[in-house]
Amino acid sequence: MVRREIVLAALNSGILEQGFLMGDYPLWIEIAAKHKIGFLSDKTAVYRVLPESSSNSSKLTKQLEFSKSVKSIQQYFVEKYDLKNEIIEIEIRYYRNLLFIGFNKRRQDYATQAYSYLKNSEDYKIQMIDYLYLIGSKYVFIHKILHILLEFKKRIVIQRKLTIETR
Repeated sequence: MVRREIVLAALNSGILEQGFLMGDYPLWIEIAAKHKIGFLSDKTAVYRVLPESSSNSSKLTKQLEFSKSVKSIQQYFVEKYDLKNEIIEIEIRYYRNLLFIGFNKRRQDYATQAYSYLKNSEDYKIQMIDYLYLIGSKYVFIHKILHILLEFKKRIVIQRKLTIETR
């Protein structure tokens, strides 16, 4: 919950004029930058996952647009609130996401570009999953095995959450 005047002040802060693809993410960042945020363990909202939306799309172009939009929102707030030390982390998150998109869509060009950036970054240590995403974007067999493992991992996480909620 948030007071109406806080939301209105955030909306009038100039974020709407930036033309971001999403409105809630920059809104909450703006609110969090100026106000204390708390946590409620109660479920107070529902999150719907639509088959096709900005944040959940099967189309490569939409996934790339969304990823670039997230990066531009983060860069906007880094500049607005002079958080220069966050720039490297934003770049790393962007290229890790691009690597995953390259793997998921079997686009070797995107995966190679992202992997190359991460490998050459002094601020990031390549992980095994990064390499697996890269070779999974190139080889069908590796892609299929890794995709099955990721689905299995996702199901385990969901099962753990359900087990915890029913206790």
